[in-house]
Amino acid sequence: MIRSADLVLTSNEGIRTAVQVKRYSSKVSNGAVQEVVAAKGLYKCTQGMVVTNNYFTDCAKQLAKANGIELIDRNELRKLINKISHTVNQDQEWLRHFHRSSSLLNAYLPRIKTDFKNLSYTTLASFDSKIQKAMDENSEYTASSRFVDARKEWGAALLNFNAAGVYSTLHPNGGKICDVTNPEACANLKALLESCFSHLNRTNAAIEVAVLDNLNLNEENYSEERASSIEDTLKLTFK
Repeated sequence: MIRSADLVLTSNEGIRTAVQVKRYSSKVSNGAVQEVVAAKGLYKCTQGMVVTNNYFTDCAKQLAKANGIELIDRNELRKLINKISHTVNQDQEWLRHFHRSSSLLNAYLPRIKTDFKNLSYTTLASFDSKIQKAMDENSEYTASSRFVDARKEWGAALLNFNAAGVYSTLHPNGGKICDVTNPEACANLKALLESCFSHLNRTNAAIEVAVLDNLNLNEENYSEERASSIEDTLKLTFK
């Protein structure tokens, strides 16, 4: 009896790939390739793949080549795991930077709509060095393509907040942020802060989308038993 695929992956472009996962103590034979070839037709996939913690026999390699099946052996799996781990670590580092730095803005920006005229320009100006550091860090961190939009919006929020801090020092008014004798300056400063607030909200939305997209796995032909088998393979301890 031909087993079905352990996984059916669907790319953003709609390309479907049938995957067989083999955790073997010996080389994987051409039987695994035959299984995934059959699974391609069963699940209407255009691509097939066999992943193992071991290696493939010559017959398996020949059959895979003849049928356009991708083989991921122990060496290739190691490279993929290292690549994924590196990417995950980069994303986690950037997210930690964002949550740490955004706390400054989250404590200040909500008051724009409720108490703008009484906001302290000295408090805003005091954030200058911290915001500059956050801007430098944002340009230094490297996150995956999933967080491109989030990083762009966060960079724009920091630029607006930094500009507002500089602007407030040019138009002080007895310690308050809004110079009532200069309505234009007051309006310009408020616009900068509102723009910052908007970019911050879009940053949070972009992060949420990126995280949800990452969790949006294709659950077709998925079971706890197979999930456990796949997880075991992907968490190999290479000796």
